[in-house]
Amino acid sequence: MSKFFGLNSALFIIIIAAISAAPLAFAQTTKKSPGESLATIINVADKEISQKTDSLNSLASQINSFGKISSTLKDSLSLSVQNEANSLSDLKAKIDYDTSLPTAVADYKSIVDSYNIYNLLLSQIRMIAASDRALTIVDSMNIVDGKVRSRTASLTGINAAPINQMLSDFNSKIIDISAQSNIVIKTVSGLTPDMGNAVKLAANSAAFKSARENIQTVTEDLAAARKDIGTIIKYLEEMGDAVAPISQK
Repeated sequence: MSKFFGLNSALFIIIIAAISAAPLAFAQTTKKSPGESLATIINVADKEISQKTDSLNSLASQINSFGKISSTLKDSLSLSVQNEANSLSDLKAKIDYDTSLPTAVADYKSIVDSYNIYNLLLSQIRMIAASDRALTIVDSMNIVDGKVRSRTASLTGINAAPINQMLSDFNSKIIDISAQSNIVIKTVSGLTPDMGNAVKLAANSAAFKSARENIQTVTEDLAAARKDIGTIIKYLEEMGDAVAPISQK
């Protein structure tokens, strides 16, 4: 495939795998309080806060790498991640200076409660990241579409009908990938933590389920578009030296 267009098959495999793997970790997580020792609770709490903070830093970096998401949404996501990281930092400082077991247990419970916010952010950002990658691939697909159309328009003495039909299908897939990806972004970006509210939890669950179905459609569209390009390339290759390779430059 890269012979003509510089589009590596691995690129499509990566995006399909990344999109399909986006988790739905938005439900509230339940964790038991660690042992009954003050020192144990502080130690476990510090470790959990450290792990979550590292994860939040990773999410912040991921948000910064988005190339197809609006600056407004990027700023909003970054602020949510930073607020959660700040809350954890404040909580760690408080737990480290706890001097009684009941107080430490209560503070540890705050970590457990914060998983509701953290898990929602995790799912939102991973789904938006998958959509961002899909929209980036759409840009490459549009370049390919334009170059093939330009080339076939300049050719004479060949039956261009099969290529035009495949390009029409290819273009429809590009449009749908873009539409479905933007729907995912719009669906999940406005969600807020349920904080134990059953009605809100059900609404969030339904929204993520719908977004995952959109992502599955994107996955299928990407596979179909890749197949269309492969068929077009094969058709052009069968014409031999009459068609020179199409460069990405």
